[in-house]
Amino acid sequence: MSQLMNRRRWLETAASVCLAACSCHSHSGGEQSDVSLSSKIRGTLWWIDSNLDEASLRNEVYLQRNAGFDLLWLTGTQHLIKSPAGTSALEICLDQADRLAMKVLFETYTTPDWYARWNLAEEVSLNRQFMPQVWERFRHHKSLYAWYIGHEIYLVWEKQSDYCRRLFQDIVSTSKAVSPEMRVCISPFFILDRNRILGDFRFAEPAEYAQWWQTTLKQTGITWLMLQDSGEHASFTSVAEKEPFIAAYSEACKRSGVEFWLNVEIAEHDVPDYQTQRLDRDKPFNEQKWRAVPEERLREKLALASKFSPSAVSWGWDWWRPTSEQSSPERYAAFQNLNRGT
Repeated sequence: MSQLMNRRRWLETAASVCLAACSCHSHSGGEQSDVSLSSKIRGTLWWIDSNLDEASLRNEVYLQRNAGFDLLWLTGTQHLIKSPAGTSALEICLDQADRLAMKVLFETYTTPDWYARWNLAEEVSLNRQFMPQVWERFRHHKSLYAWYIGHEIYLVWEKQSDYCRRLFQDIVSTSKAVSPEMRVCISPFFILDRNRILGDFRFAEPAEYAQWWQTTLKQTGITWLMLQDSGEHASFTSVAEKEPFIAAYSEACKRSGVEFWLNVEIAEHDVPDYQTQRLDRDKPFNEQKWRAVPEERLREKLALASKFSPSAVSWGWDWWRPTSEQSSPERYAAFQNLNRGT
């Protein structure tokens, strides 16, 4: 499981590679977006760059709002809050979210190598310290809306299953004690690689996902699940092979009284098969073949998501935002039109 969980380290690397020095269409005050909240994608997982100045940070939040997002989904928050610059960046972004009528999803404490350590007492203790600290520092922001559990999993078994359920349950209990109005969400995934080409990860059929997640959601009290629509992030996987797994998660949520959304990924690994993907993943990130999901394929992914929920979140924003080296103002405009349904 540890290889797949290294996606979090990869995410951090990707964020640092994709940040550009340019600024585009700056809006630093309380200017409101004119985009309707009926957008299909309502937020994207985002690493805040604390090296940006205030105007640039406000602009980055504005660009998301003007793309149709009303959620500001923050990851890597535990690192930001450790420094004055990071705390200041969080304050600026939350203030801008307040001004733009956005709701903030704030990541809980996630030890980078938790999946190699499986130290439940440590992870529980860190979150019991971190969550009250965050709430005390930022509770004046009306945009604070939900805690995001950053421990990414698909399925786990035996002792690891018990670990995750006990950890998630404690995070929910801490949330209720500290910030009773805030929701608790999670964004798991599923695996399509039956032959374990990408690593020695146990494959499971959809029914097993439905059963495990139904039990987990009922036991832990998580209120909102945002399912990643691709565990492998690969361009060659099809909507048809994903749908049974999505349906299984959807059913687990329905039986547990949990809100279900899709996390529609908008960037993908542009490879023809698992073997090629495994070889490409061994390269430095900036040499790997990543791309923005082509618009036709993205519309297909959104059509699948709409079968299960009218709302979605996303990952892969760096390939669409106009201030990124991976994107352009033209691609950002195309995303705005797509997210409006035009």
